Amino acid sequence: FDWRARSTPHPSSGRSGAIRTRTRARVCTARAGGVMSAAGYRQEDSVLQHGGFQEQIVYGCKLLQETCIRKVQDREKELEKLRIEADELWKQGEGLRDRNSALEAELSESRRRNSDQLEQNREVVQQVMQLRAQMGKLGKFRQKLEGALGDEDHSDHSVGR
Repeated sequence: FDWRARSTPHPSSGRSGAIRTRTRARVCTARAGGVMSAAGYRQEDSVLQHGGFQEQIVYGCKLLQETCIRKVQDREKELEKLRIEADELWKQGEGLRDRNSALEAELSESRRRNSDQLEQNREVVQQVMQLRAQMGKLGKFRQKLEGALGDEDHSDHSVGR
C-alpha cells in the first residue's frame, strides 16, 4: 500500500497530506496509549491503512475526544481532591476558632482572678499598715504604762522602807 500514490501533495509544503495524517495519527495514538501491534501500529491503525480520508478524520477526532475526556476526568479528580482538602482546612479553621474563643475566655477569667487577687492584696497591705500603726500606738501606751507603774513601784518601795 503506497500512501503517496493515493494522495495529492499539500499545496504549502509539497508533502503528501496522507503522510502527514498518518504521522499525526501515530503520534496521537502513541500519546493515547492504545494497544500496539507487532508492527508498531495500534489495532485501530488498520482503519488508517485501509480507510478513506473521512474515516481517518473520524478516527483522529475520536482520539482527540478520548484524550480530552481523560484530561477532564483527571481535572475533576484533582478538583474533588482540592474540595476535600478545602473542607478539611475549613474544619481545621473552625476548630482553631473554637480553641481561640476558649483560650480568650480562659485568659479573661485569669485576668479577672488576677485583678481580684490584686485587690485582696491591697486590702491585706492596708490591714497590715493599720495593724502596725495600732501596734506602734500600743507600744507607746505600754511604755507609758510601764513608766507609770515603774514610778508607782519606786514610790511604793520608797514608802515601804
